[in-house]
Amino acid sequence: MITRKMFLGENSATATLLNLMCDVVVELDANLKLVRQAPKLEAMLALHSTRAATLQQYMPNEVDQSRFQDVLCPEGDVSLSYEPGALHSTLRDSWGNHISVEMFYIQFRGPDLCLRTFVGLREFADQQLSDLPSFPPKRKQGEAETRRR
Repeated sequence: MITRKMFLGENSATATLLNLMCDVVVELDANLKLVRQAPKLEAMLALHSTRAATLQQYMPNEVDQSRFQDVLCPEGDVSLSYEPGALHSTLRDSWGNHISVEMFYIQFRGPDLCLRTFVGLREFADQQLSDLPSFPPKRKQGEAETRRR
């Protein structure tokens, strides 16, 4: 029999691991609402409050919203998958900026036996650092000579 102490320890280890690799970790209930306010998510998205929020409300693309819903709450499937997973999504901050994120998730049963999900969010760039423009901009060969003349 799993004791409450064992249960809390296992979930604490999972949350700790997600915190090590992600910028933000949130816990969602069975309706995919945040279980508690998430100060790191508020900071990431420049929000005043995340009380009673869902992650989908910060996803500007309907495709991302649907995929998130389908992955975490497949229609008609009441089984619980303890398999961790990952997906890419775009979030929108309070200024309208789009932020590309990787989402890592794992579902579990809470101490009350209700379905819960830990979701870790990590910002990522679509471009590799070598593809990004440098600052100050690199001058093309011959450009510096023309400017000096």
